Amino acid sequence: MLDFIVDETVDVAKTVVHAVMMDRLKAALPLLSDSEQALIQAIFFEELSVPLKVLFVTADYLGIS
Repeated sequence: MLDFIVDETVDVAKTVVHAVMMDRLKAALPLLSDSEQALIQAIFFEELSVPLKVLFVTADYLGIS
């Protein structure tokens, strides 16, 4: 018989949803322009942490709506 130790600090459902959403994001990236891809890459994959206002100003500068 196997005994398991349950880690109650891990939200398995949240982890699975995050993984699925990241897979969908990666699949959608090729559909975006180069500047849109660069912005998404920085935010989601390089964990760029900037205030939301900066993101809107940058997107506006790059012509992304």
